[in-house]
Amino acid sequence: MSKEWRSNKGKVLFARPIYKHEWPRLVAAMMEDGLHAQITDKGIVWTYGGYDIMPSSVKKAWGLSNGQFGKLKAYILEHDCWGSL
Repeated sequence: MSKEWRSNKGKVLFARPIYKHEWPRLVAAMMEDGLHAQITDKGIVWTYGGYDIMPSSVKKAWGLSNGQFGKLKAYILEHDCWGSL
């Protein structure tokens, strides 16, 4: 079961597109859930509860396709949502 962050989530064969105005809502839901993404020299490091987690776990938990996850990473790198050190 994936995390709920958008309304009208129905069963579909293909991933629904995530529009530009929805990225902040997704990131806010991730933050509220306790997920943290830090930009490092090795890329984005995902943590939850102080533990490093694999990107595949983030994709599965939030119901993101590979393409959507790539766009999420680009959004995070551009906006530094979590305020990396």
